[in-house]
Amino acid sequence: MPLSEFCTKYGLGLHTLQKFEDSYYTDACVLQFVTIDELKQMEFHLGEIAGLRDVVELWLVLNNA
Repeated sequence: MPLSEFCTKYGLGLHTLQKFEDSYYTDACVLQFVTIDELKQMEFHLGEIAGLRDVVELWLVLNNA
């Protein structure tokens, strides 16, 4: 799933999408491999990281990944 669709579907917003696009992420399937340290390097705040991890886990469960 393209990240733009993923962010829209899970309410992550344009700010989150922009941070990923600035780091050349394009697909949701790679988000499960992004580390907390990498998210911090992209200047995500702790609350954003927690929310993102929750959404990625939900997406993985729903898609049996």
